[in-house]
Amino acid sequence: MATGSDILDELEDEKLLIITPDYMLEKYSFLRRIKIDWEFRIPYGIIYANKPDEKMRLFIETVSQIVRRTENIVNHRALT
Repeated sequence: MATGSDILDELEDEKLLIITPDYMLEKYSFLRRIKIDWEFRIPYGIIYANKPDEKMRLFIETVSQIVRRTENIVNHRALT
């Protein structure tokens, strides 16, 4: 049976991503994440390898841009 560590090793080796709670990043320093602060009680983020391949890098860039735009819209609405 695979352990959590085995699964995260595979994540890095295969250049995959997962959505996970913040505490996972503290335990696995070889992973990176983009914080996504939704209106849930537990903030989640996307965790990916420190050296993502080109497809993953483009995906992460796109998600980051969407998150920033969304935060700007939310902040703007809060001010009006």
